[in-house]
Amino acid sequence: MPGLYDLTIEANGFKNVHLGGVVIEVNEQARLDFTLAIGSKTDITTVLGSASLLTTSEASLSTLIANGLVDKMSLNGWTFTSLVGLAPGVVLKVS
Repeated sequence: MPGLYDLTIEANGFKNVHLGGVVIEVNEQARLDFTLAIGSKTDITTVLGSASLLTTSEASLSTLIANGLVDKMSLNGWTFTSLVGLAPGVVLKVS
């Protein structure tokens, strides 16, 4: 999902590396280079967790349909509004 991320890289025998404020965009292939320093057995690791962001004031739902998916689909006779049915939680009423 696109957004702002904090990354922690860990490996046995090495010190942890923390990268804050990493921005990931839609359809981005990100590459981050880093160097791990040799760590000691006395290193202390603190794990912090937080609840995911949840909007309780409204009941909206959104999705992103990648253009690659649309390019591969046979849309003969479809309109762009027909793609709405691909979104999670959508029920199309056929009359």
